[in-house]
Amino acid sequence: MLPLNKTQIPNLLTQAREREVAKDLDAARRGYEQVLKIDRDHVQAQFQLAQVFLKQKKARNAITLLDRALVLRPQEPAIWKLYGQVIADIGDRAIAGRFLDRAKLARLDRNLLISLQNMMQQPSRRTKTSIGNASATEVKKAIGLLKNNQPAEAAKIAERLRASNPDVAIVADILANAQAMLGDTESAEKNYRAATILDPNYAESHSNFGRFLVELRRYDEGIIFLKQALKLAPGFAEAMVHLGVALARSNKNTSAIKVFRKALANDPDHREANFEIGRVLTADLEYKEALIHLERARKLGMDDPRVFIAIARATSRLGEDREALNVLHDALANDENNPDLISEQGLIYQTLGEFDKANAAFLKAISLAPKNGSHYRTFLTSNKLAIDDQIVRNMEQYFEDPELSDLSRMNFGFGLAKAMEDNKQFDRVFYYLKPANDLVRKDFPFDIETLFSQTRALNESLSKVDFDGLDISGRSDYAPIFVTGLPRSGTTLVEQIVASHSAVTGGGELGFIRRNWGEFLIEGDESIRPWNSISKNQIAEIGRTAERQMRAQFPDAVRLTDKGVQSYSMIGPIRASLPNARFVVVKRDPRDTLLSMYKNLFAAGKHLHSYDLRDLARYYRLFEEIMEFWREKTPDWFHEIQYEDLIADPEGEARKLIAACDLEWEDQCLNFYENKRRVDTLSVHQVRQPMYSSSIGAWQRYESDLTEMLEELGGEFARSNSG
Repeated sequence: MLPLNKTQIPNLLTQAREREVAKDLDAARRGYEQVLKIDRDHVQAQFQLAQVFLKQKKARNAITLLDRALVLRPQEPAIWKLYGQVIADIGDRAIAGRFLDRAKLARLDRNLLISLQNMMQQPSRRTKTSIGNASATEVKKAIGLLKNNQPAEAAKIAERLRASNPDVAIVADILANAQAMLGDTESAEKNYRAATILDPNYAESHSNFGRFLVELRRYDEGIIFLKQALKLAPGFAEAMVHLGVALARSNKNTSAIKVFRKALANDPDHREANFEIGRVLTADLEYKEALIHLERARKLGMDDPRVFIAIARATSRLGEDREALNVLHDALANDENNPDLISEQGLIYQTLGEFDKANAAFLKAISLAPKNGSHYRTFLTSNKLAIDDQIVRNMEQYFEDPELSDLSRMNFGFGLAKAMEDNKQFDRVFYYLKPANDLVRKDFPFDIETLFSQTRALNESLSKVDFDGLDISGRSDYAPIFVTGLPRSGTTLVEQIVASHSAVTGGGELGFIRRNWGEFLIEGDESIRPWNSISKNQIAEIGRTAERQMRAQFPDAVRLTDKGVQSYSMIGPIRASLPNARFVVVKRDPRDTLLSMYKNLFAAGKHLHSYDLRDLARYYRLFEEIMEFWREKTPDWFHEIQYEDLIADPEGEARKLIAACDLEWEDQCLNFYENKRRVDTLSVHQVRQPMYSSSIGAWQRYESDLTEMLEELGGEFARSNSG
């Protein structure tokens, strides 16, 4: 290759700019850097590269470039304006002050200087409201009582103030806060609403009302008031945190993360913002970044057991289970009888297959918090109890307690449904199971129509792509094995068989590339990015990014499985960027699959279609629609395996499976249950056992309870025989 020279600069700049416009920022960065290798004083390349860094949220990387550009062109307004954007993005007041001093010394045009000063202004973090004729001393006292968790005393003062000052917003807000803390939700809502009407420009009342509505699971309403609070005070970190929580609870993790990042840009030391973004990043599989924020929350003084549990959970997901146990052990040193910390220990022991230790932890947690249903449910995941066992009797009693929280009743419901099934009390299963599912749906409202329309729009876009004819250079030769299909269809069993091969490491539910493609193809307004607008380099880069993510978590893996169950929806794009990848799609009688989904509680916010029988059936039809699409588009790009066939002929089906993964047969693949790798799915106990057929046709025991699902499935699946 000939050495680079200045005659190549115009062409390199054009190519880099095209990459930048196409949002391929890494390629654009490399292009501008090439120009600067030829001519380190090329101002346009310095300016454009600084812009790229700003777009990539690497504002500090842009400072050196802009410093050099200003030395060369000290009066150039465009450079000063971009520098101002960079400083504003960093959000450091000291740096902003030095920047403005430099701008003043440069004797810039007055309008430009004013513009730069406006950029440096911190967004408003609070608003002011009048206390009218209310006593300032009494107002401060009531606020202090609320901060000291004395709502009853605060309410007494606020009620007196409200009676004599009915037109003062802050008094109504204080009273509403106290009433909310006391559980008087009806009165609290009335006074919150009054506060927002009495002073429509008081951001705090909108934020408090929004938080209150979110706590009542009225997410859409809460989001309206929280957004209004931020309109009034754009830098109001508390409102941002509550909005982020509302979005996360509405299963909008990407939007929630953006809001949390904005809150942290305004206040990097906001404990709750660090904690909440850590939890959402964990749910979004970004465990390393999650740990950075969670550890920051802890170092900032957050010693709530929730933060230790979140740190342990993210650490465990990275495969560092012993370190996760150490985190919990250290937390328990200061709070030795905390049932949530102890139960979390049990969950980690469960994933490791150390069931005796897990059971000891769960039983201790149950003894410490006998009305917390989650400890019972997780205990029963890997245990069968007799119908007359005292634990089951206690669960039945607590389930009927009208004072029990919805969360505990939901957990008791799932646990009791399993206990009834274990004891062949099939007529009693749905007595507990349906209320449990209804409570999840109440907590996480879900509209399946949105999923239908988005999926069909995506398939319509991809239908025009000739995937077999793609000619893309620079793609990764990484060859992960994607085991995919509906949850509870046998994907964990199939992954365990493949992961028992000496050349394979079981990755579990990773989902990196599925999420990367989803975020790339689906725009912020939910529209679909046209395939023809995606460059070949971008396609290749998505694959290279996924390889980096997988290798970072499993650096020693020769071949790695990814049981991201929704990978089937992106078979074409994924293999377009990772051409050596292998796909295994697991299928099972939908009546058994969907029943099993309905019987289990998934991670918060995941598989939200699973808690309604009709939605489950409609989701299965969508799955079949997607698979038929890929059978027509890329029939040779995946291997389908039927769960019932695998149970009937384990060796024959396992041999075909291993061959489809481009592996040589090894007998140990049939002894998958001896594999000691960690498993953190709902099948944690089943995959430690040899294959069994008792779950085949299980839906027939509940045919009368499944009427809605069977009607919605229609066709052969509506009949009362398994065919």
